[in-house]
Amino acid sequence: MLASCLALALLAAPARAAAPLTLSDCVSLAENRSVQAVAAALAERQALFAKKAADSARLPRLFAFGQLLRSDDATTNLPDDNNATVALEQRLYPFDAGWRRVAERDALYHAAVLERIATTQDVALAVRRLFFAILQDEDAIESIDQVQEQFHRLLLTVLPKFTIGNAPAFDPVKVRISLADLARTRELAQARLDQERETLAQVIGSTEAATLALSPVSGTPAGPGPDFAAQVLASNAALQAQAARVDAAELGVKAARALRYPSLLGHLDYNYAAQATSQMTPGWTASLGLELPLFDWGGISARVAQKRAAADAERNALDADRQRVLASLAGALSRAKAHEDDEQRLSRLLPQVKRIALEGARRYRVGATGILEATDAIDLWLNTLLQERAAYYGYLADLALLQKLSGGTLKVSYER
Repeated sequence: MLASCLALALLAAPARAAAPLTLSDCVSLAENRSVQAVAAALAERQALFAKKAADSARLPRLFAFGQLLRSDDATTNLPDDNNATVALEQRLYPFDAGWRRVAERDALYHAAVLERIATTQDVALAVRRLFFAILQDEDAIESIDQVQEQFHRLLLTVLPKFTIGNAPAFDPVKVRISLADLARTRELAQARLDQERETLAQVIGSTEAATLALSPVSGTPAGPGPDFAAQVLASNAALQAQAARVDAAELGVKAARALRYPSLLGHLDYNYAAQATSQMTPGWTASLGLELPLFDWGGISARVAQKRAAADAERNALDADRQRVLASLAGALSRAKAHEDDEQRLSRLLPQVKRIALEGARRYRVGATGILEATDAIDLWLNTLLQERAAYYGYLADLALLQKLSGGTLKVSYER
């Protein structure tokens, strides 16, 4: 709660509007402001009041009623035609089906709580993915600008050579085409970046998408341990929520079957009654009513069958969710390993690729190599820069997915 308040203050304070938001800030803001989180909280609240309504059905009901009768001959009135009554009524356990509906509503509320937690984790995953995508595109634009500068320098070498006839017409055209490719790539990256910033701003409740500044991440967090996969099925919030819905559906079947049981109703009246209001005297009555269903044209059986089908559907959904979680887990673990290995390889190669690119440009200036070798070396440098960043942020996104699949039990530190 304290982290959420600090994040809200950070976003709202005009004096600190330009301060970069950390990943934790964005997650805290989204958990409080995103429409998905709000919808899940409202669904939980709805389930809570449905539970309270079911709870009230098993408590005694206290109510009052009365009647005032006037006629030209009071002697013809019945002894209770004039009455004022306070009544207490209670349906008795275990015969009434309403008692079993309480357990069903309680299980549904528990499922709604777990679904809100799962939704919060979904929101956190979406925010982390957006955050990493924004940083990746920002790094891509920075890399493009860096390489673009080298092409401009190369063009300054090519043009004089072409002017005096020491370079063919292909050379300046090749450099200009490379610059055009870079411009197109940069504009597309900027378009993606603008969309990602706008989406993140909407999720965290900010109106300053254009000026949204994010704090960078660094380092390569450690991945999960060897026994991680075995823990996921037990801690995944979405699976826990669906399992709670299965429990609620089974309780619904029991509640439907209880409609076949006798229903006992205890009733106590305390009243004032008489033929005329001037003669009213106090009295009380107590009763125990029994209702036994004998034949209802298959209505109860149909309700039981409906509840059983719903329970089977919920159980099938749980099996499907388990399969999806296991498939996502296997894919995320494999991708995380591949991205981590790729990032490490490319990080080691980057200094060498950069040196070759700069050396190729230098060799072209002195006439020791052709324009294709020079531009290919610079293109290779850019491609390595972009691929290394893609592997790095892909690894972080994979960790975020694993964190969500584990129900938050996997702890990952993304920030400096």
